[in-house]
Formats: sequence, C-alpha cells, structure tokens
Amino acid sequence: LTLLSTARKYSAKSSPITISLQPSGYEALIAIRAMGVGIPPESLPHIFEQFYRVPGVEPQNGERTGLGLGLYISRKIVERHGGRLEVQSIPGTGSTFTIVLPLYVDPENVNTDALPFSPHTQALWTMIH
Repeated sequence: LTLLSTARKYSAKSSPITISLQPSGYEALIAIRAMGVGIPPESLPHIFEQFYRVPGVEPQNGERTGLGLGLYISRKIVERHGGRLEVQSIPGTGSTFTIVLPLYVDPENVNTDALPFSPHTQALWTMIH
C-alpha cells in the first residue's frame, strides 16, 4: 500500500499507475510503475534508508512530504518475507518498484534469528506451493 501511495504522491494527477504480477522461476514479481518525477541516479542508493527523502523532489497534487520511512519500512517487510524490493527510475519519466517474493519458503531453511516472530506461528506464514 505504501508503494501505491508513493506512486500517486509523486505522479501527475492524470498519470496511470500500473500494477503487474508475474511468476519468474521460483519467484513472484509484483511491479508498480508510475509515470512521474522519477528519482535522480545519485539518490537511488539511498531511497531505502531510514528518514531519507530525495532532495529537490516535491509531491504532486498538493500532497504533503512524508517522513522518509515508507520505502524503508516497505523494504524491511519484503525482506522479512524472504524477498527483495528493487527500483528502476528515470528522472522526469517515472519509476518502477518491483517486489520479488519467493513462491515457496521452506521453514527448515529459514534463518529464524532474523525473524520478528516464531516460525511456528502458522498464521504469519504464507506458503504457495
């Protein structure tokens, strides 16, 4: 939801936001593409850092700037599910954020020390086989 909100916030009001889902081997790719202001290349390595906001980039449509936590938290959530969050961006054209998630997680091969919950809490595990 944060990625959609960010896409809307930094895109022109009439610009479409595209969401796609596709399998790729043993992974699912969820891409959110927005035609908007884009992210300068020098900022790309920093956008997932806590409290980072891209200098000189202002929200569209009268939206307020955020705290610089949305992308940081989004990436952490995706990583906790064994995935990764990637970005491609061209300034003045737009950005594509891609969530890459494994289609199957083997609980025997998960580093449980990195999890914020017990692997035995079945309600928090989503497995697609």
